[in-house]
Parts: sequence; C-alpha cells; structure tokens
Amino acid sequence: NNAGDMASNIVTLIGFKIAGKPADAEHPFGHQRMEYIAGMVVSVLVMFAGVELIMSSVEGIIEGARATYSWVSVIIFTISILLKALQGAMNLSLAKTIQSPSLKATAIDSFTDTLATLAVMVSAILGITLGWNFLDGYFGIAVAAFVIFSAIKMLKETADPLIGEAFSKEDAEEIAKIALSRKEILGVHDLLIHQYGPTKTFISLHAEVSASNDLMKIH
Repeated sequence: NNAGDMASNIVTLIGFKIAGKPADAEHPFGHQRMEYIAGMVVSVLVMFAGVELIMSSVEGIIEGARATYSWVSVIIFTISILLKALQGAMNLSLAKTIQSPSLKATAIDSFTDTLATLAVMVSAILGITLGWNFLDGYFGIAVAAFVIFSAIKMLKETADPLIGEAFSKEDAEEIAKIALSRKEILGVHDLLIHQYGPTKTFISLHAEVSASNDLMKIH
C-alpha cells in the first residue's frame, strides 16, 4: 500500500509539471487537463489496492490465518494513523486552495489509508485482549470495500470534466446576469461553457442587441 502511495505521488508530481506548461501550437487551451488524467491514474491505483486487499483477505479467511500482534504494533498503528490523517488534511486543504483534482484524489487516498490502519489496529487490540485473532481478514474485506467505493467516486470526479459535464443552472444564470448588466444587451442565448482545467474555463454566448443601434459601437 505504501509503495502504491509512492507511485501515486510520483504520478501527481508529473501531472503538476505537465499541467503547469503554458499553451502552445499543439495545445492552444493549455495543459491543465493533465490534472484530471493524473487524478484518474491515482484513482485506478487506489482501486487496484482495494481489489488486492479483498483477495488477500478472502485468502486469509479461507486458509484460517491467525494474525499475531503486540502492543508495540498498536503504538506504531496509532502514530501511522495520526500522520496519515495529518497528511490527508494538508493535501485536501491545498487541493481546495489550488483547485487540484489529482491532489484531492491523493488526499482521499490518505484518508482511506487512515481508515484501513484504524481497522487493523482495532483488529489487533481485539486479538491481544480477547484472543480474537481471526478477525483480520473480515476487517480487511470491510476496509477494501470502502477503498474501492472511494476509488470509484474519485474516478468519476476526475473523468467527468474530461468527458464534458454540464455546468449548474445557477452558474449559467450568473453568467447571463453579468452579460445582461450591460444596457446594450437585451438577451442571451446559446451559452456554451468549456472547462480545460481546474482554473481554465472558456465561455461563449450569443448576445441579442437592438438592430437600431450602431453594431460597431456596441461591440
């Protein structure tokens, strides 16, 4: 799982590097959509981690595996949970600040890691105190299901902008309101909104004006 985190962070860094490149002749709208692609790759890596966890958990249950933990393990789990939660919170805060979908995916990955480690710690405590060392596989399946659900949600959030998602009615109305604030514009139709990255949005619309006015002056 930690190796997967390293891979996803490398993908995020590469995505940042490419997304920050300016527009060129081949990419006149810039490279910011690479953020979405990087977020999708991270989501797929998280999903694979969840599938692998389910497989190993089921295998452990079938084979009757018994996990053996110590209180030292519990201390390590506690430190890991605190660090992962802090990492997730920092990534999520930064993701909101710079509107980064790939960094948001990385933050959610950190939070799922926190939950997974918490489940393992609970399993460890129950094994140490009550001798219930057979629960590890069942906890693993529950955590894996949550990880896969989170990955699918992340995948949808990063794929939708690439496919092209509709803007909200409220946003469209606000744009029309801004256009209609000019006294020369009598109406607005054929509003189109294209998003080429978290901070790069292109808007075009048809403005209705009076035929009796000077068109060049209005322009």
